[in-house]
Amino acid sequence: MMKMLGNFVLFIWLKFKVTSNLAAENFALRHQLAVMKRTNKRPKIRMVDRLFWGLLFRIWTPWRKSLIIVKPDTVVYWHRKGFKLLWKFKSKGPGRPQVSREIRDLVRRMAAAIPNWGAPRIHGELLSLGFEVSERTVSNLMPRHPPKSKPSQTWRIFLKNHKNILCAYFQYYHNDRTHLSLGKNTPNGRPIQPRPVGKCKIIDLPRIGGLHHRYEWKKAA
Repeated sequence: MMKMLGNFVLFIWLKFKVTSNLAAENFALRHQLAVMKRTNKRPKIRMVDRLFWGLLFRIWTPWRKSLIIVKPDTVVYWHRKGFKLLWKFKSKGPGRPQVSREIRDLVRRMAAAIPNWGAPRIHGELLSLGFEVSERTVSNLMPRHPPKSKPSQTWRIFLKNHKNILCAYFQYYHNDRTHLSLGKNTPNGRPIQPRPVGKCKIIDLPRIGGLHHRYEWKKAA
């Protein structure tokens, strides 16, 4: 019985001694840091220091009690900044594919030739030529303020020659004009024209006396 009591007392004393030693060592370190902070200039903080305290911020709750070199708000700022950089790196992707110069020039060419055409009409023509591009991209490529050009034919002349014009318009409407309700296709069906092999170019075929155009591939001579 006495032996067990002696061992228990020894255990308590050793534990108290170890705890006291750790407390004394911690106190001594804190005192020295306080002296260094009082006598030296502002310490230079490196990236590894920011990473160290950012890690402690995540895994150790009472990290504020042992912080001396900077304010706790500074460590919180480091952690938030590192978190933003991490997600910015993860979310960084290849981005959108660059639009080819051929498509950019063709959109501007169509917009200049027929000023009353909007992005949906030009987009339908590009789909008929086999180009894979979105309507939003076509809208962004179109000039915001196209130069005012005199139309190739006025409405007065159009009405005067309405007999021939209406016949030509019906043919254009059913065979050439793309429609939103038909998925950018024509009523009679306008198949996608594949790009010819070899050297080729895109030509514009005037319709209705030049009021509208149809674009097709043609092999270069």
